[in-house]
Amino acid sequence: MEIDKPLYEDEIISLVLHAIEDVSYTKIFLKCSIKGDTFSYNLEYENVENMRIKAEIWDSHELSCLIKHDQRRRWNNLSMVISVDGTIISDYYFVQYL
Repeated sequence: MEIDKPLYEDEIISLVLHAIEDVSYTKIFLKCSIKGDTFSYNLEYENVENMRIKAEIWDSHELSCLIKHDQRRRWNNLSMVISVDGTIISDYYFVQYL
């Protein structure tokens, strides 16, 4: 059963695209996860030589809209690849909470 994309996804995309200032980066890789009531994500860049550069990691960001969006907690991971040309691929990983 699929769940609509979270409302804040566009905000994340905007944040990451603005973070790309170096034209040598061709893709970014963003992974998000839920732990308890917090939201964390890490970010990597890929440059024109296909080398991965790990960016800063942010932890424990409070996103109340995330919790409101899916109170059933049907998923807890999101991977996103954003190319500089604007191509976006999002994958949701569904997890059964025990």
